[in-house]
Amino acid sequence: MIHFGVIEHIDKSKTGLFIRGHANYAKHGADIVCAAVSAIGQTAAIGVGKFDDGAAIKHCRAGYISFVCAKTPETKAIISTAMAGLNEIAKEYPANVREVV
Repeated sequence: MIHFGVIEHIDKSKTGLFIRGHANYAKHGADIVCAAVSAIGQTAAIGVGKFDDGAAIKHCRAGYISFVCAKTPETKAIISTAMAGLNEIAKEYPANVREVV
């Protein structure tokens, strides 16, 4: 199961996103659900880095990505868009992907 959510940072001027786990939809290397979720997470991390030079990818390894960045209109829009995409995947694959609220 993949879990994802917005990081509510202790410093209210920061925000972020985390994605952890594996979808287990198909065998490793053929898992389209994991691939889609990973693409959204990595694209969001790259995107916030374009608007916040201090954005920090805390973890990026198989089955886990998280980043923290300054909370700006641009980074909030990127994270919101990523969350929208992740939630659409979760609707299609509820046994494999879930938002942590």
